[in-house]
Amino acid sequence: MRALFLGLISLLATLGTGVTAQAEPVHGIAMHGQPALPADFKNFPYVKPDVKRAAASLMAWSARSTVSTRSS
Repeated sequence: MRALFLGLISLLATLGTGVTAQAEPVHGIAMHGQPALPADFKNFPYVKPDVKRAAASLMAWSARSTVSTRSS
């Protein structure tokens, strides 16, 4: 009985390999439905695009000066 069951399973597995799933290409990945952001998004929702870029270098300078004063 077990050999018959295993033979049936292997037969079904062999017959099932010829079938492939087809999907339309999309610009992103989503677990369910469509991606949350459009294909031509400029920035993530949590980013403020109008912030000056100099702020990042000021933050890096501030962190460097804090580290150097603590280590001495």
